[in-house]
Amino acid sequence: MYKIVQGTRERGFALGYGRDESGVHAEVSVPIVNGRPVDSNDVPLQSDNRFISLGDTRCESFLDGDLFVALEK
Repeated sequence: MYKIVQGTRERGFALGYGRDESGVHAEVSVPIVNGRPVDSNDVPLQSDNRFISLGDTRCESFLDGDLFVALEK
């Protein structure tokens, strides 16, 4: 399950990390619909089938590593 920061798993936002202009991952809000990360048109994002850790935070990778979505512990 993703770490929800606003709303619910049916419609809300999760903690994520996206690349900024310098290529560093910066904290972002990722839309969640029906428990899945989506794009701006509510189309579910395809997972890269990779899990990584940023510090103590475990994340799932999307968009070829350009977006990481934090998972609940």
